[in-house]
Amino acid sequence: MGDTALHTDASMVDSDGTYKVVVSTRNVPGYAPWNSGWPTAEAARAYADEHNAKLGLTPDQAREIIASSMAAQRR
Repeated sequence: MGDTALHTDASMVDSDGTYKVVVSTRNVPGYAPWNSGWPTAEAARAYADEHNAKLGLTPDQAREIIASSMAAQRR
């Protein structure tokens, strides 16, 4: 398992109305842009889930990486 995971949610909307996917790194505050232009949040989420699976991450492992990044922001 790696230390990075992709994610998105309904709040990650660009000014043109498309959705973006971001990358989080375990225990590193914040996230970085990965790509954008997805027409729906569902399409962006499917891409992130597929990419995470290719990285060998289960959904729970991806969520753990994302949560650790969020927790690091509060330190």
